[in-house]
Amino acid sequence: MSASEPAPPPRPKGPSPLVVWLKRLVSLGLLTALLVGLARTDGIRALGPTLRRAEPSWLLLAALAQFGSVFLGVLRWQRLLRLQGLDRPYGELLRVFLVGRFVGVFTPGTTGLDVVRAVTLGRRTGEPVRAATAIVVEKVFGLFGLAAVAALALPFGAAALVGPRGAWLSALALLGSAALLPVVLHPELAPRLVARLPAPLRRRLEGKVAQLVTVRPTFGDALLVALASALAQGLTAACYVASARALHVEASLGELAVVGVAIVAAMLLPISAGGAGVREGTAVVLLTQVGVPAGDALLVALLGFVATQPPALLGGLVQLLERDAADPPAG
Repeated sequence: MSASEPAPPPRPKGPSPLVVWLKRLVSLGLLTALLVGLARTDGIRALGPTLRRAEPSWLLLAALAQFGSVFLGVLRWQRLLRLQGLDRPYGELLRVFLVGRFVGVFTPGTTGLDVVRAVTLGRRTGEPVRAATAIVVEKVFGLFGLAAVAALALPFGAAALVGPRGAWLSALALLGSAALLPVVLHPELAPRLVARLPAPLRRRLEGKVAQLVTVRPTFGDALLVALASALAQGLTAACYVASARALHVEASLGELAVVGVAIVAAMLLPISAGGAGVREGTAVVLLTQVGVPAGDALLVALLGFVATQPPALLGGLVQLLERDAADPPAG
């Protein structure tokens, strides 16, 4: 491999084997509980006929929506890296992002995706702190985008599904995520915030904060990143709406939208491998409230997840090809 060629994505250090197995057990336990509940109500017998009635066109639309979410996510990441003084080609970032999606299938929440991106760009640029900072700032905008999508779904029938408490929680999530935006929009505040931390934590962070590029985003930058975040989250939630339409689930668009947002939010919790169990449980709990059979609700989550995986499969292929290109031929 020549000096001009980019290094292949490194293998990030994941959580300890004990933590990984605990999360797998949580996933297995949640899925088992759901299947046992279906078996007791004879709902499991309807899974086959319901699945055979699924419309492939809706599932294709779901997959396209997920690719749209990926492209927007890479665009957002590229803009945030530039604010840290790291200007990288879109094609390179897309490849790294896809590899991260592949690793993320086997890790809780977005851990795999975030670690792959931070470690890979940190090694390639020699600026690990700035690369990681871009990911942290992205998380803030991502939470804001998800909360904004949830709030927009409320007037379209979603409020009836989640009730007054859910509507208040959605509003609080939007306000809370918006409250974090000034910190990332005004990076010069970081040294002041670190100075007020307890001494042990302050000493650990002071040197890293000094390495940051304190570039205040322009209004255009902030607007672009915020819109890309909201659209990316909305497209991911739309995957589950499309899977519900593929199964002919009788629920309003607003109700399906809030279910999709709730699934996306639940999968951010790092308590199971790849969101397994949590994803299906969220769909069952919410959709059964509006009269959807538990088996259909389970299939909505499973098909929606399958529809979101083509980018991850492509990322696995990218990782394989880049490793093969990096390895010299034998002999």
